[in-house]
Amino acid sequence: MRAATQPKSGASTTHRARSPRPAPAPARDTDRSIVGPPEHWIEALTHFALDLGFATFILTTPPDPDTLRTFIEEVAPEVRERVGAARAQPVAAGL
Repeated sequence: MRAATQPKSGASTTHRARSPRPAPAPARDTDRSIVGPPEHWIEALTHFALDLGFATFILTTPPDPDTLRTFIEEVAPEVRERVGAARAQPVAAGL
């Protein structure tokens, strides 16, 4: 899977206070693609959204129905759920 990402215009990298978490360890990622099982895609895209302020992800892959199905049915919904849950947490006072 290749996922190109683009930060939201004017996106801030200041986020709600939460436990610091390291970026997901790359499987065989490059600066242009995320490579690995769906759980790795989910972790990487969630990190991009929450920690780096990305709002849009573009899937570029050779025409492969299984990859597209995996992204649509597994990856995208789980990323949405994780990002929504994290953003719904109250902001810690004084941070």
